[in-house]
Amino acid sequence: MAVVVAIISIVISLIGGIMFGVIGGGIAISLGVLAMMVGLMKKKNKQAGNGGIIIGTIATIIGFIMVALMYGLAKDVEKRARDQGFDRLAECAPSLEFGMTSFSKEVERRGYNMDDIVEEFNKLE
Repeated sequence: MAVVVAIISIVISLIGGIMFGVIGGGIAISLGVLAMMVGLMKKKNKQAGNGGIIIGTIATIIGFIMVALMYGLAKDVEKRARDQGFDRLAECAPSLEFGMTSFSKEVERRGYNMDDIVEEFNKLE
């Protein structure tokens, strides 16, 4: 049980972190901690629990990395876009914190062309 939850947490942290940013990373952290706790309870009851503890720890670390990565990416892109005069990208960049899904919704909400935004993104130095 603990290993299954930990593996699900790793998948959610990687895919969910990219698609949903800090929300996906936060869910992955919670599931990783749950896997560690279940693994510790099994180990306390003299059952095998090392897999859940180890994979749960890895999943929790990956979740924290994804949260920091998406938060930092959003701030960095916004700052660079403002400094280089890409106002449309700078307006949409904070939504990267909540993943690519949120970013694309923000571009659409503002009525911008995604191809133009991607072009600005590719020009960032």
